[in-house]
Amino acid sequence: MKKGKKLCISITAGVLAVGLAAGGGVYLARQGGDPVHVYNITENMIYTDYWGDSNYSSGMVTTDRLQTVFLSATQEVTAVNVQEGQRVTAGTALITYDTTLSQLSLDRQELEIQRNKLRLEDAQDQLAAIRRMKPISYTTRPTTRPTTAPTTSQPDGDLGEDEAYRVLGGAGTSEANPKVVWAKQDTTFNDQLMEELLGGDTSIYLVVELREGDRASGEVESRIGMYIQQEPEQVTAAANLSAGGGGYSLSLLTEVTTEEPSPQTEEGTTSDTNPPETTEETGATEPEPTEPEPTEPEPTTPPTVTVNRYNITFFPATEVTIPDDSGDTGGGTDIDYNSGYTASEIAQMRADKEAEIKELQFTIEMGEAELKIMQKEFDNGVVTSEIDGYVVSVLSPEEALANNEPVVKVSGGGGFLLQGTVSELRRNSVTLGQTVQVMNYETGMSYEGIVTEVSQYPVPNSGYMGGNPNVSYYPFTVTIDESANLEAGTYAEITYTTAQPQAGGFYLDSAFIRNENGKSFVYVKNTEDKLEKREITIGMTIYDGRYTQVLEGLTIGDSIAFPYGSGLREGAPTEEAQVSELYETM
Repeated sequence: MKKGKKLCISITAGVLAVGLAAGGGVYLARQGGDPVHVYNITENMIYTDYWGDSNYSSGMVTTDRLQTVFLSATQEVTAVNVQEGQRVTAGTALITYDTTLSQLSLDRQELEIQRNKLRLEDAQDQLAAIRRMKPISYTTRPTTRPTTAPTTSQPDGDLGEDEAYRVLGGAGTSEANPKVVWAKQDTTFNDQLMEELLGGDTSIYLVVELREGDRASGEVESRIGMYIQQEPEQVTAAANLSAGGGGYSLSLLTEVTTEEPSPQTEEGTTSDTNPPETTEETGATEPEPTEPEPTEPEPTTPPTVTVNRYNITFFPATEVTIPDDSGDTGGGTDIDYNSGYTASEIAQMRADKEAEIKELQFTIEMGEAELKIMQKEFDNGVVTSEIDGYVVSVLSPEEALANNEPVVKVSGGGGFLLQGTVSELRRNSVTLGQTVQVMNYETGMSYEGIVTEVSQYPVPNSGYMGGNPNVSYYPFTVTIDESANLEAGTYAEITYTTAQPQAGGFYLDSAFIRNENGKSFVYVKNTEDKLEKREITIGMTIYDGRYTQVLEGLTIGDSIAFPYGSGLREGAPTEEAQVSELYETM
């Protein structure tokens, strides 16, 4: 069913006409003959200059002949077993601590990871639902004519005084073949009328026409399309039934009346309208019989009755031509409401949900890395050296915690290693020997690093890694010297700056670019003010994919159309518009 707006109102034919007037205006504005709005690229809401920006990646810290030992707030150190400058071998005890409080931290960490995994599953389900959404679409039906002339909705003669409506034709099986009814302006759509129109069916597609002066020769003032569904329901006879139900539904209910019980006297007996009998001989009034004390009546189950609820969904109704056996309607435009969201709204929902999933995945990875470190520390309460080398620094536990620094650091002449990834569109922005900034997620401290390797091979099955999901990502390695306070197994962020923009072209809002079969194109106004589908050559994306570099096929002086919506076809007439108007409707 192609759904339109649902309204909650008191239904008369006249009121319906007024209620749908605004919607009809919107519908007519969508007709295929209207010019397509185009927007000049010189407006800064469409394109942007680019002089280089900061790019980000992240990865897990590893070490090369280096070890740092950090403390958590729940670790109570009982002994520091080494001194600065001391030579140690793999297996030498560095510190010992009490593990009593560590078990609680371990349990809390595991619980937090499970919570985030549940959130991730929920977000992935929501993303799958968003990907299945179809946007509102506007399609033009063919204008071929049937072989026999169709019956129009022109009535034969005026309505009689007792004639509230007249069926003009149509089967009522779909929007393309509705039952067409001419109704008087003051016709009330009560349940009796609904039953008559349904004719024993439980649903019907109906178009109601209202004519000027309620005359057959009068102009059609409005047409209301309604999809009516009858839903029987068992209710208590004494229930206080009322129309409506909240939201956008509309219900018409049968009024339910019950027989009023006889009035009771104060003593609990039924009052008698006739006076007591009097004897003719004595004139005395016969005594009334003694009644037993009133007792509580037995509870009874209230009777139930079946009432019909009528749910009505409105749909656009243009000039009606009742189809013949061929089913042809003679052209027009259909609106398929689908999800109720536009293509741009669905795209934004998808992007937001993908970003949320990426953040949750990263949070889980960091949590699991921290859990491994905690489990390792909890094994026996002793941290041992993993390498042969020298103790280059020793701090007191209090000083180490206060400054977010390692309590012990052992070096064998190496440093820290950190691996990030770069998309193929930005691969040239990372070079050997390049200086980058590394931030420790745990402490917030930043250090300088050097790019020491850029792989020639992409990461297998990289998937969606924070940019375009259709491009490959290449790993690169950053080396940080031993003076940094990093810890193996934790995560850090890499920031690298593109020194200058890629030569040539300009950067266009990615929403105006469409892709088919690996090629990119836009819709452009040509020299004849007609819409033209034009292929373009693109380069890198910037600002998290918001803008895409256009190298060939467009100039800044061109005017382009938003590549979604009705009437978007080559050769369509164009009309210049302001970009701000587009964003107000998106």
